[in-house]
Amino acid sequence: MLQTKILVTILFWILFSKLSAQSANTCELNGVITDSKTGRPIEYATVFLANTTLGVLTDKNGAYVIKNISPGGYNLVSVLIGYSKVVQPVKISEGSNQKIDIVLEEKPINAKEINVVSESPAEWQRRLKKFTKEFLGESSNADDCKILNPEIIDFAINLDTDELTASAEDAIVIVNHSLGYKIKTYLKDFVWSRSGDDGKFQIYPLFEELNSTDEKEKNNWQVNRLNAYRGSFRHFLESCATDKVYEEGFRLMKSYVSSEWIYTDRSDTLLRQKKIDLDTLLYPRIKKNNEVEYCLVYDSLMQVVYLNQAEESNYKNYRERLNGNVSSYLSIRGLNLKGKKDFSEIKPYQNSWVILPHGKLSFNNRGICSDASPYGKKFAGYWAWKRVADLLPYDYKISLPDESGK
Repeated sequence: MLQTKILVTILFWILFSKLSAQSANTCELNGVITDSKTGRPIEYATVFLANTTLGVLTDKNGAYVIKNISPGGYNLVSVLIGYSKVVQPVKISEGSNQKIDIVLEEKPINAKEINVVSESPAEWQRRLKKFTKEFLGESSNADDCKILNPEIIDFAINLDTDELTASAEDAIVIVNHSLGYKIKTYLKDFVWSRSGDDGKFQIYPLFEELNSTDEKEKNNWQVNRLNAYRGSFRHFLESCATDKVYEEGFRLMKSYVSSEWIYTDRSDTLLRQKKIDLDTLLYPRIKKNNEVEYCLVYDSLMQVVYLNQAEESNYKNYRERLNGNVSSYLSIRGLNLKGKKDFSEIKPYQNSWVILPHGKLSFNNRGICSDASPYGKKFAGYWAWKRVADLLPYDYKISLPDESGK
């Protein structure tokens, strides 16, 4: 049986989105931000719902209003230089008008400590290159991404675990020319193996639509956004909510770990899977809490194949790295890959693995996962390969591109 090595265990708590064609929501969130010591209102603080385009600055009275919010669970983030960032979960009910006041505490801006062994510019550049590859990813969309202020990122090395960590006091600003977004990304944590492909990160991103008068460019953004959505974990979850997993092109079955590092690849069987077999496995495990909230209960490793879109050509390098490690692993044990398929060939489908560490995952009818448990899912394969460069905001709505290309 074909074996594939898992080298990536990565958080994608901020996963990809399509909003169903629904009427506009009128939910609103408002409040006042004040200083914890003086009680005075704070002007120009940024308040936003993480993973959306919904964010505002407070006025001279410290007031903010966020409108047109779709129902669901979010992280409300409040930030201002000189104050500690405040992140709090909020649940927006349909048609609601909620008031949430926020208190910010001053945070002294200290000069960076001087280390006995300082980091050389060349070493910082090497760490930045590693961070950029793992953070933005290696997809075609990543090729069109740029970090505008890399100088704010601090790096450290954990010699015990051989891991690279990254931090930043302010937002890391990314321009994604492929998807048409400017993303202010507040980094909570980033931990990655220096020598491997495994790691995790958690972020609070605020998306902003790029402006363009070029209709061809705007049309390309719509094409690329739709491609980023198709086959994503969010697409999969929305298909679960609408009972259209098979119809949307997903195939899945229980997988298993045959050793500490090896995941079983059953894609040959999945390509022939019948609808009744998929439905029997999946739908008893989807619990409907109400009209818009669902829970996937599954405590085993799941392999998911998406048939309606091929792998990107850029995925080949990632696959070859994994295969090289698999080959090394097997050769150590006196095994070889003779007669096996070429792991590095580009497949006409996308192959992923997912496991829920807590045995369940909450999501809504638009495929948005609950932010209450950001590390509630771990990926391998194609879903793990997709990173920040392929993210779409929660409030992304499918807009079909102009087929004429105008």
